[in-house]
Amino acid sequence: MIQGFVGSWHYFCRFSFQVFGRQKRFLEEEILVRFVHYCKRITSMTALEYLSQCRVNKARELLNEKPDMNVLDIAMACGFESSQYFATVFKKKTGQTPSQYRQRPA
Repeated sequence: MIQGFVGSWHYFCRFSFQVFGRQKRFLEEEILVRFVHYCKRITSMTALEYLSQCRVNKARELLNEKPDMNVLDIAMACGFESSQYFATVFKKKTGQTPSQYRQRPA
């Protein structure tokens, strides 16, 4: 009898986690859709443009505040996949490479 109950409980837990997992994914997708919609309305940027701008702004802070931190570590800390992509996006947004930005007069 106890084994039957334990077996049923195990099945119920597994089923519940699967249902909650689907609900969580649905909620995450709904939040993402709303974010994309409101991002465009509020900032006049797409969500990806806004995210890039936020990442570049954080990189500017780190370049100014942490002169010993290397560019690769800054790129990773700001969510970029590679230092090359980071440098490309940074230059597009600021007109300077991260190294040039760091070396400019304060």
